[in-house]
Amino acid sequence: MGYNFFTTYLPLPTSPHQVYRLINHIISVDYDIFAPSNLANWEATLEYFYKGVEQVEHEARTALDQCIGALRSANLGLELIKNLDQMETRPSLACHLSSKYENIMKQFLAEVGMVEHEFLVPGDPKALVRMGGGGDEGGPDCSQKRSAFSQYIQLVKNIREYEKDNFQEFTVYGTRTVNSVLKRNILKLEFCEPIYELEQEKRSARLKKADTLAKGSRKPSALMAGTDRTKYSNIATAVRWIVNRPESQNPELTLAQKLVRASRNTPPPGSTGTSTPATTTSGAGEFKMRQAQLMVSAVTQKRLPTWREVIGDSVLIEFKLKFAVNFSYDIFDVISEGQQFEYLGFTLCPAIRTAIMRK
Repeated sequence: MGYNFFTTYLPLPTSPHQVYRLINHIISVDYDIFAPSNLANWEATLEYFYKGVEQVEHEARTALDQCIGALRSANLGLELIKNLDQMETRPSLACHLSSKYENIMKQFLAEVGMVEHEFLVPGDPKALVRMGGGGDEGGPDCSQKRSAFSQYIQLVKNIREYEKDNFQEFTVYGTRTVNSVLKRNILKLEFCEPIYELEQEKRSARLKKADTLAKGSRKPSALMAGTDRTKYSNIATAVRWIVNRPESQNPELTLAQKLVRASRNTPPPGSTGTSTPATTTSGAGEFKMRQAQLMVSAVTQKRLPTWREVIGDSVLIEFKLKFAVNFSYDIFDVISEGQQFEYLGFTLCPAIRTAIMRK
């Protein structure tokens, strides 16, 4: 059932015997699970197991709702969410807990309001006297008062800087995504079968990314860390450069262009003095070359050719190509995040604002 992430933070919502009972129900079956005649019994056993898992998850979510709503300190809740990605638990429980950020922030604001009330009540120096141990008599320049408000102001500044940096990153990513999606053609061409070269590139890219993540250290959250965040004096130039940067090409189109360029740079078999047979350029190599030429002609659309000029009397499936919808659902994430930023009082750029209006 996964790691118990309630330990040291929240009480265990379900008894371990519930989990063990579900597992023992599968282990102690009295029939051969590999016999075809027992397929119906095995499906019934699995259905009972999955229903039990759903019941345990439901009890865990209920316990989360009760505990998060009764937090004694917002600091503990923030620490819990900050370390959420390091906890081994059910994905549904982790997702449910990550949605409780707003409840924790409400608790934080309530604690800030309590502190303000203690200090701002007129004619009531009790809080200052209690904090100062009877010294300084709670004067307007009390050291505890200055320290408390300086820490509060520093925290507010950190949160504000965190919001600004997030908004700048969102503006860069959102503008590039919206412009890319709205300028795309409706359809695109894809290979029907996986290409060996593309699989090799994807595998090498995944290995490089894994090495980078292994070497680099995990960057702490700006909301939790107390370090000063870097000021970007040239943020406008950086945003403009990233937004206007040309979009990365389709890897399939890039591979097709490489094949076409390679064929142009390769001399014909009869131009050299070697006795290379003409059959080396036929068969699979010739078909791949025609496939690449068709991909380049159709996608790049140089001189806006008609479809008949591109493919002739053939059918697309003869070249082992197919049409696919040229769309990215990332634009819906951008629209949703843009609406949240707008609700927080940020001014969106025209491209993202137009995309939200056209939703």
